[in-house]
Formats: sequence, C-alpha cells, structure tokens
Amino acid sequence: MRRSAIRCGQQAPWSPLLRIGPVGLALTLIAGLALLGPRAQAATAGAPGPAIAAGAIRSAANRGVCLSNVQGRNPDWRKAVAVRLLNCGGPGITTWSQVWTAEADHTIRIDGLCLSAGSGQASAQASARADLRLLPCDGSGQQQWLVSGGQVKLRGTGDCLAPPAGSVRAGDPATVRPCAAGAGAGVQRWLAPAPSASSAPARALAIASQLLTWYNQSGKFAGLFSTPTDPGAKTCSNIYRAGNCWWWSAIALSALTSFADQEPSATLAVSSIESALARTYQEICGSTCPSRANESWPYGSGVANFANRYFDDTGWWALTWVNAYQLTRDRSYLYLAQELWSYLTVDGWDKSCGGALRQHATTSKRGPSTQDAIVNVLYLRLSAWLYFIAKSQGTAGAARYLNGTGGAGGAGGAGGVGGANRVARWLAGSASHGGTATRPPAAMIGGPFRSELSPDLPARPAGSPGSRILVDDHLTASCGPIGQQMWLHTQGIAVGALADLYQADKLFGDAADARYYLRVADNITDTVMTDTSRPGQSPPGYQGIYFTPGSRPFEPPTVGPGGVLAEPCEPPPGQEGRWPADCVMRVRTGPGQYGDSPFLPNKGIFIANAYCVARTLPAAGFADPSIGRFIAANAASAWSFDQDTETSSPASANLNEFGFLWGDVKFAANDSVLNFATESAALELMDASFGTSSTMC
Repeated sequence: MRRSAIRCGQQAPWSPLLRIGPVGLALTLIAGLALLGPRAQAATAGAPGPAIAAGAIRSAANRGVCLSNVQGRNPDWRKAVAVRLLNCGGPGITTWSQVWTAEADHTIRIDGLCLSAGSGQASAQASARADLRLLPCDGSGQQQWLVSGGQVKLRGTGDCLAPPAGSVRAGDPATVRPCAAGAGAGVQRWLAPAPSASSAPARALAIASQLLTWYNQSGKFAGLFSTPTDPGAKTCSNIYRAGNCWWWSAIALSALTSFADQEPSATLAVSSIESALARTYQEICGSTCPSRANESWPYGSGVANFANRYFDDTGWWALTWVNAYQLTRDRSYLYLAQELWSYLTVDGWDKSCGGALRQHATTSKRGPSTQDAIVNVLYLRLSAWLYFIAKSQGTAGAARYLNGTGGAGGAGGAGGVGGANRVARWLAGSASHGGTATRPPAAMIGGPFRSELSPDLPARPAGSPGSRILVDDHLTASCGPIGQQMWLHTQGIAVGALADLYQADKLFGDAADARYYLRVADNITDTVMTDTSRPGQSPPGYQGIYFTPGSRPFEPPTVGPGGVLAEPCEPPPGQEGRWPADCVMRVRTGPGQYGDSPFLPNKGIFIANAYCVARTLPAAGFADPSIGRFIAANAASAWSFDQDTETSSPASANLNEFGFLWGDVKFAANDSVLNFATESAALELMDASFGTSSTMC
C-alpha cells in the first residue's frame, strides 16, 4: 500500500476526488486523440499559454519505447543531439527525460526546450527523413505540432513523428517522415498524453517535471536543488548544509512527494520522485542514518543527520522525511524523522517563557538565540505527525511526542521538555481551553491585531470573515512578543500544525482542546486571506502582515491586486504605493554579490497548509469554503500570469517555469525572480488545487 491511510482527513469540500487514471505517464491509447486543438487558448491575451497535457509519448507499435530527451539543457545548441527513441522508464530520475508537455501554442516541450523538426521538411520524397532535435523555442513552423488520429503531425505539412525505418526500436533517433495512411501508419501512431477531466493534474505534472530538472544528481550539491541560471543563485551558501538552498531543497522534495501521492498512476513520476528521496537520504547521511525506531533517543548534544545550528532548517527536513515515509512506507525515513525530533528536543529546548525551542544553537558570534515562532510551529507539526503515526501503529513511547518527556512530574510534568501540547500552549497562551476560552491567546498568536481579537475566539463560526490574528515572529528576552514580522511561511506552518494537532489530540482523547486549536487555525487562515489594502487607509496596507512600530511607514498587506496572495515583501522607501510591483527581492550576500530573499517559497507553504485546514474542518463539524475558493483563484491566476517571468519574448517563453508573483503584476524596479524555490511554491499551489493528497496533512 503506497499511501498512508492514517493521515487521511476529510476530503476538501471544494475538491472532488480527482484521479486521471492512465492519463499522465501510464497511458492507454485514446482513439481520436486531439491534444492541440484550435480551442486551446492562453488564459489571457499576451500571457503564456498553459500546458493542456503532460506525460510520456509512447509508441503504439512498440509500447516499451518512448520519445526521450538525451541532451538535457545543453547550453551549446550547435552541438545539440537528436531526440531519440529509448526504452520507457528506466532507473530513477532519468525517467524525467520522457515527460513532455503539449502546450496551447502548439509546441511540445521538455526542460524548457521545444521539439523541433530542424532545418528542413521531409515531404520532398517518400523516403526522406529529418531527425528531430530540441532547440530554444522560437515560434517557428518547425516547432508547431498537432496530434490527430494518433499521429503527431508537423502543422501545415504532410510530415509526422516517426522512427527512421519501418519498425520502432529503442536507440534509434526520432524523425519526421511523410505521414502514412492505413496499415503503413502503424509505426507512426503514438500514445500521447491526453487531457484529463481537470487541468490540475496535468498542470501539477508539468511543474513537477520542471522542478526535478533542477535536482542535482551529482557534484558538490548532489541531493539538493539549485537553479544555476538564477541571478540570485549566490544565496546558496558554499557550505553544503547552510544557506537558503539547504532548507528550500527540503520544501521542494516535500512538494514533489505530495504530487506523487496524489497521482500514483503517473508511475514514472512516482518512481523518479522516490529515487530522488532515496538519493538525497543516501547522499547526505548514508550509513550514519538511524536503522531502528528511536535509535537516537535520548540524544546526546551534537549535530544530527540533516541538522545544522538553525533548528528551523532541521524542522523542514524532519517534515520532509515524515512526508517521504507516508508516501513510500519506507521506515528508514520515519526513523530519521524521529532522530531529528530527538535532536530538536534535546539541543533546542529552552525552559524559559513556559518552555519552547530556540531559533538556533547559541554561539558568541551570532548572539543570543530567542524562542522563535517558525522553529516551534515546525516542531509542533512534526510532533503531531509522529504522535499520530506512533499511536495509530501501537508504537511504545508515542506519548512523548504529544506530552513531552522528563521532569519531576513524569512525562510532560514540571521540568519536562518537548511535546506538541506544550508548544501549543506556549503558542496560544492557555493551558486548557476546553473549547470555550473566555480570553484571547496571550503569547505568540495575536501580534499587532491583539486588540482587535474577539474575546470569545473559539465561539466564532469557522469561515466567517474578519479575523485579525497572526503568529508573531519570536519572543523577546522578557518573554513578550516582538510585535513585528509575521512571516507568511510561519502563518502557513502554524495553521497546518494546529490542524494536525486537532487530529493528534482527538486521538489522544482531548477533543475540547482539539476543536479549539482547529478554530484558531481557521481564524489565522482567514486573517491572511482577507488582509488587503482597504479604501481610505493611510498609509496603505495598515492591516499588513509585517508590523514594525515606529520604524517603517508602510506595512504591506498579504493579498495583492485581484485577490491574489502576494508575499508582503517590503518596497524600497518612497515606492510604497507600487507594492507588490516594487519589492526588495535581492539581498546583499557579500561585496558586490546579491542573493534571493529567503521568503521565495512562502506563498506555496501557506497555501498547502491552508488546504490542510479546509480538509480537516469537516471532521470537527465545521466548514470554510472560502479557503477552497481562494486556492482555486490563486491557481488560475498563477497559471495565467506567472509562467516564465524572466523571458520577455513569448516565442521563447519557458512555459512551466514559475516566478515569484502569481498575479497580473509586473516588477517595476527589480528583476523578476524565478528559481526552484518559486517553482516549489507553484507546485504546492497546484497540489492544493488538485486536492487529494494524504501526505500534505
């Protein structure tokens, strides 16, 4: 059984169970296939056209042979090699060389390149042939295709995709030859990717395919992702386990894992993603990874596998390995997640302020480490997941994940450390809510909107608008919220963690607290979704998610023009009115060097976790259909406006590459940003719009 049944919640109310069956990579012959018909249009004028199908192009005459990209992203096009017919599938990640997208502009693409007939047509004589190549997309007739009657035709000609001779054999180049009719057309018939009942599976596959092309199979950063063409690539540290690319890679693998869980019929995709997970696991820890449950507990002080001095980085990786376990059922990944939980609990726990995790291991060079929101919500989610898994499987010691360990009062008693419930109380500021709290949360939840909180928060109906609560960034040394920087990824992980805690606490038997935390999650979600610039506000965006009293006149909201989620990146002074078009997207990383801002994946993180809130609410008798509508609107906008934001010429657009802004907003003073972090965010958005994953929540 591939998928974990223990984490399945209620189906999101807006999303029917979508399964495209053989469509995608495991394909069947569909008579009269017409992928690139005349009704395929770009969503808006001037925007790149969407992919309308994605998957393998398999020979109908020899179903073990597929059209394959063997050249990769070769920068020297003068040495471009022919596209070849190779055995379908194959080992690991290389199968992504067979994932093609059929686009609305009549191109057939892979890895940002277009299938091209070359410099000549084949129709001059019956025996003529021209080898196919991958070239930069230029809008020429040699890159225009139409699938009809099972044949892949070069538009406006009498030429078809064909083997070089009268049979289909692995290893031969792919060619165009004069289209044959009747029995002679057998070797020219292809099982090409077909449109599904929903565009979401094809769109997600197209994005996942692109994302995995940025996975490093070898070299210094083997097992991680990088986008060498991104001007901000210097943000990836030269130290292997430091820099944005370290924790961004964990998020990218999680997004791919969630996609694989949703579309198991895409067999090559699942195989490739599972291979990437295995490669990363082996590359980074190999024989030092734990070989049995709780092997490293109690954990001695030191750095664990996939850990560094920043505890939030460790939290991202721990969640990735739980996600990987839920997809593959490989217990090695679960043991690794347990090891990382132990490391966080022992090395990261600070008993002050009620007890919570610090941001990092303190050193004299870095200064003091305070209790940090993102670290703790990641730990909260990890603890809830591990408890749910352990309890459902009858594993000894499950209670430590929920109630902590140690202390004079036993597990979770005075002096103890760790556990989901302890962090939840630190986060929400009340030891026992009983479902009828009479005061608002008093610790991290609240932020600048504390005074606007309803005093009877849990009684507020789920899904009703107007919430004004967020999770603050961290506590000060005096145990008070700092009152600024309500990061979007923190809000996302917080709502997902609280939804997970609902399921864990319910399993434990504490239904009252469980329902309270779930409603808090919905309230935070609503705050983000309804945070817009309001008429008459001065300065604009008064309700903004960033809040630095006395230090900045502009507080960008969360939702930008058109109701589209827009990370509240800060504009340069004097450009506040142009938000989000003017944002500081590059940060100085050294003399004359700039890297990407760390918040590039944040929107996807919030969307994926908001999906989990909507998925979980019905189990408690609530519903919030506004979340589903918000996700669907953002997915449609991103698909229409966010593809290939670094390319100005539509003819050469790299469709299926997604940048930072999801709405119809163009950067004015900054280069657009597009890299594997923004691609991960787009995949999480499409995963959520797909709406069937059991690994995301």
